Amino acid sequence: MRILLNRLVKKINEYLKELYKDKYGTEKDGDSLFCSCLSDKEDVNLFSLDDLKTQNGKDEQSGYMFLLKGMWRAMRNPKAHNNLRLSIDEAYDRLIFISMLMKRMEKAYNKLQAE
Repeated sequence: MRILLNRLVKKINEYLKELYKDKYGTEKDGDSLFCSCLSDKEDVNLFSLDDLKTQNGKDEQSGYMFLLKGMWRAMRNPKAHNNLRLSIDEAYDRLIFISMLMKRMEKAYNKLQAE
C-alpha cells in the first residue's frame, strides 16, 4: 500500500506536468507546477475550478492549490526521502484525500474540454 501511495502521488505530478507542458510549452515540477496549475491568474493556470472573477472563485482556486502543494510536501517528499512507514489506515486516509483533490480537478478539466 505504501508503494502504491508514493507511485500515485508521483503519477499526479507527471499527469499535471504533461498537461501543463502541452498547454504552455514549458516544463515545471512539484511546488512550482502546482502553483502554476491552480494559479488564480487565468493566463498562467492550467484550469479554473470556478469563476476567478469572484472572490469565492479565487479562494477556492487558492485553497486547492495549497492542498495540492501540501499533498506533495507532506505525502510524497517525506515518504520518498525518509522511507517512512505508513499503517494501512494512514495510507487509506491519504488515498481518500488524493481522490478528493483529483476528482475536483478532473471536474474542472472536463468542463474546460467541453467548452
